Amino acid sequence: IALLPDFVVAEDLAAGRLAQVLPDLDAGDVEILAMYPSKRFLEPRVRRFIDLMVDELAG
Repeated sequence: IALLPDFVVAEDLAAGRLAQVLPDLDAGDVEILAMYPSKRFLEPRVRRFIDLMVDELAG
């Protein structure tokens, strides 16, 4: 049993490879964290990835 976002499992659910076992479960808000050593040494590609994730997962 796993708690995964819809966009990760939608195709497998539709194809019958996965089954939803707790359809009424409300997991509430899930916090996602990005950890990195220091903004001073943050590579531009890592910053772009973080920005992309914020844009994609917001709302």
